Amino acid sequence: MKPSRICEMFGIKHPVLCGGMQGVTRAELVAAVAEAGGLAFLSAAIHLDKESLREEIRQTKTMTDKPFGVNISMLPNSENLDIINQYFGAVVEEKLTVVETSGRSPEQYIPMLR
Repeated sequence: MKPSRICEMFGIKHPVLCGGMQGVTRAELVAAVAEAGGLAFLSAAIHLDKESLREEIRQTKTMTDKPFGVNISMLPNSENLDIINQYFGAVVEEKLTVVETSGRSPEQYIPMLR
C-alpha cells in the first residue's frame, strides 16, 4: 500500500487523525494514537496556563517518540488572548512540529511557529 501524502507529511504510518477533544485528548490517548501510527492532538483549552500545557506535552513525550500535536482553540469570543499566546509559546518552546487551530485564522502566529 502506497503511503498517503498526509502520512509522508507528518511521518505517520496511517492517515488517521485524532483532533483535540477537550478533556479526552490527554497524554495517554495522544500517545496511544501515535504509537498505533496515527496523529493525535492534545487539547490546549483544558489547561489553565502555559506550564500546565507544557507538563502535558512533556508527559506525552515520555510515552511516545512518534509525532503528535497540540490543538489551540482561538474562538472569536475568546476574551483571554494572553492564554492563547502562552499556548503557542509552550508549543514553540517544546519544539512540536504540528499545531491544529480552530476558531479563527492563526496568521499572526505563523512566523513564530516557523
